[in-house]
Amino acid sequence: MLKTVVFIVVTVFLLGCKPSIKPPTLRANLATLDKVVYLGDSYLSGYQDAALSEDGQVHSVAALLSRSFESVEGGAIVQPILPFANGVGINSKPWNGELNTQSVLNNNIADCTGELGLKPLKTEFAYDGMASYVSYSVSSSAITDFSIPFASTDEYFLPSTGDEFSSGGNLYYHRIAQTTILEDAKNANPTFSVIWAGMEDVFRYCRNGGEGTMPSVAQFEANLDSILSAMVGTSQQGVIANIPDFTSFPFYTLIPYDGLELTLNKADSLNDLYHPFGATHVNFFEGEGNAFTTVDPTNVSFGVDQLGMGEYITLIVPLDSMKCVFMGTVIGIPEQYVLDSSEVLLIEQTISGYNAIINERAAYYNIATVDMNSYFNTITAGIKWNGVDFNADFVSGGFFSLDGFHPTQKGNALITNEFIKAINVHYDATLPTVPCLDCKGVLFP
Repeated sequence: MLKTVVFIVVTVFLLGCKPSIKPPTLRANLATLDKVVYLGDSYLSGYQDAALSEDGQVHSVAALLSRSFESVEGGAIVQPILPFANGVGINSKPWNGELNTQSVLNNNIADCTGELGLKPLKTEFAYDGMASYVSYSVSSSAITDFSIPFASTDEYFLPSTGDEFSSGGNLYYHRIAQTTILEDAKNANPTFSVIWAGMEDVFRYCRNGGEGTMPSVAQFEANLDSILSAMVGTSQQGVIANIPDFTSFPFYTLIPYDGLELTLNKADSLNDLYHPFGATHVNFFEGEGNAFTTVDPTNVSFGVDQLGMGEYITLIVPLDSMKCVFMGTVIGIPEQYVLDSSEVLLIEQTISGYNAIINERAAYYNIATVDMNSYFNTITAGIKWNGVDFNADFVSGGFFSLDGFHPTQKGNALITNEFIKAINVHYDATLPTVPCLDCKGVLFP
């Protein structure tokens, strides 16, 4: 009887001591997320597939970060949402005032040879007047998302001068402008600032094939110091990302410099075209690996040259012209579609200089830093997320959208999680990463 009683007592005791496994407590800890303000360009905004849209904005890096912040009772993002769910942007190219719709991958388009294949195609849109493009859903004074597509750091300090029918200013910013981009962001009174600045300073130059200029490293330093002084001087806390290497983007790497395959007759015909005129530096041969020709005004012989290793053709080069008008062979590819060796060197030096300044100023202001330069190299090599492979390949890689430059929504989620990891480390927080089960990849009709 005594043994039975002891057994019952011990059993009850042990059951009462059954361990309880609790999920980790989510906390912001040292991060003050009451009011988060986002300041950046296309990459924070959700721009993708060559346009800004409502669907892109609500799955932007800024919006996805807000999901994580709200899980620890941080303030929700307030965005100036475009009134179109599936893809009308404005001023998609800052050098002109064109209206632009999202691209989708269509498989029923014939090229100049009549061959059908997959290629990005603009979605149709019924134009109903410019007023709808500049409307927004909330008061501009309440906005916390100042992710302005195609805004360089120089433009953060300029008042909006554009209007509904003018490309004199950034039309995305014009929709919400009160003073300047930076002043409006500062006046939102952040307790925490999310900043990704300088991308457009570099990549506007890159997208134009090296046409135009980039702010010098010294000018960028002055711009960034003013930005951080205004934003972090107000919030005292924040996170900033650096700039990826441009070779991480299929926009610059999809078409190889030596992607030309020739028969012996075609190679001989091209050599017969160039060599009698003194362009003996241009040479073609049978088979794969022939380099495309490019316009080179500095070359006194025929005004053309062949691309070399480490030189790049941008994604916007007219492919039909390369196939049927003999661009890249009989005539050189125009300079605006090519990054030559001197331009590549300048870009690399500028990105390196900008990133050194970003790291230095982040340390000075004691804010978290996201190493996007390294992360994009990781994407290029390939990663697995949620059981799915992602890499930098155009379309099939899943990370980049159909413009070859901006991420898909899934790509935005991957970027967002790198921001969260950096914030967690710097501020001893346990913010959750975002699975983004509602995020889309490449768009099909």
